[in-house]
Amino acid sequence: MERYEKPDSLVNVLHDVDWHGIMPGPIFYGQRHEEGITVHGGNDSFAHLLEYRNKHISYPCDERELFGEALSEEKDAFSEDSSSLNSLFTGISGWTRGTWHPFGGDEVLRYALFEDSYGWFACFLESRTSRRILEGQEHLREKLEELMQLYSVGEILDPLTAVLRETLDLDWTGVLSWNSGEERWILAAYNGGERGEDANDRALEFLRDFQGSQEPSGVRFGDLDIGGHRCWWVEEAAEKDSSWRGVLKKYGIRSFFAGTLVQGAQPMLFLGFSGGEKRITRIDREIFRGVWPLVCSLGERYRLIGGMAVLSQKDKVTGLDKGTVFLDRVSVELSRNRRYSYPISLLYVNLRNEEALERAGGAGAVEDGYRLLARECLESIRVVDIIGRLDDGGLLILLPHTNFQGAQVVSGRMKERFRVLSPLPSVSLEVTLRSLSYSEGLIPDTERVLAEIRG
Repeated sequence: MERYEKPDSLVNVLHDVDWHGIMPGPIFYGQRHEEGITVHGGNDSFAHLLEYRNKHISYPCDERELFGEALSEEKDAFSEDSSSLNSLFTGISGWTRGTWHPFGGDEVLRYALFEDSYGWFACFLESRTSRRILEGQEHLREKLEELMQLYSVGEILDPLTAVLRETLDLDWTGVLSWNSGEERWILAAYNGGERGEDANDRALEFLRDFQGSQEPSGVRFGDLDIGGHRCWWVEEAAEKDSSWRGVLKKYGIRSFFAGTLVQGAQPMLFLGFSGGEKRITRIDREIFRGVWPLVCSLGERYRLIGGMAVLSQKDKVTGLDKGTVFLDRVSVELSRNRRYSYPISLLYVNLRNEEALERAGGAGAVEDGYRLLARECLESIRVVDIIGRLDDGGLLILLPHTNFQGAQVVSGRMKERFRVLSPLPSVSLEVTLRSLSYSEGLIPDTERVLAEIRG
């Protein structure tokens, strides 16, 4: 026993009572020897933790007086050999970290333990967490790491929304990307490509209405500031003065997540909705927050690598998508229509009098004409619609979840806008505007669709 009584700097610190009241987290200290472990004291936070568990201890005491009920519990993934305080020691001087299940029940603590060569130790308890939360975080982390192995950076968004939807038991998940040129949010991926009862319709209607109410002062999402990889959860039963209360009630959304995946001039957001009788629970929120840094990392990679590829696929005149990037998006949406049989419509916009414009004002007048058309089209469609420029110069607009009547409404709105357009006072724009609608999944391949809409 002599070696356990030798003076040591750690012992002197531990017996200095001045630190007991100023350390914020629970801390206790003691000595490990042949007969067992003796706890000599703890700070005020540790005392409050014991009082919460109806433990009234006088020091020094045996570890079993503090953690006895956990020793008899069955071992599992988080409590394997960890209910005993003795299991935390390595026998080597220095720091160790891990999770510990000291009090039984559902609660798991993260700890940092320092031990010296004489058996003295100090244990810092960093947090108290539900095992369900830790298990959920671990499960979701494994799923996300699996995605990184299975998919390329450019393919990651759809499976990412699917994994988050399924793991967190949400009705709908999506990723929005801010287009600074058009000053609007673009729906980059949603629900893993799955329809999911009426969840898509409610979410898309919500986003469509929300798109029209964007403030021109900076990039925001409602009253949420975008930046710093922040994440929020908003409930229907929010404060009465919340700007979200009315719109969530309108679309039957009980609560939702929002988080900044990518910040900067062109940020990206993750959204997750829960409707019906379901709310996003505290456990869901903690699981989401625990893996959020990893989700953000996937978003950063997508923007860095995927964005580099997309830059070369922008039309220099209108700023719209073009080439294979645009046609791939069209093909994906047409494939969804074939699988889930929702109505879908397309609009084709082109100039009939390019030669007259060029004679009057040169090639720049033609470019200005298409630039004006693109602007008016963008202001006439929803956030979920897809617009791009084809190789013949015409603009193609794809309207998911839109039947023939809905397409005629959009087409009529565009015709009214086009009447007053002209880059030159002497020449009016003559515009071709064709529409094509499909329902019940009866839709041909992409090449035939393009041939039909072009006439």
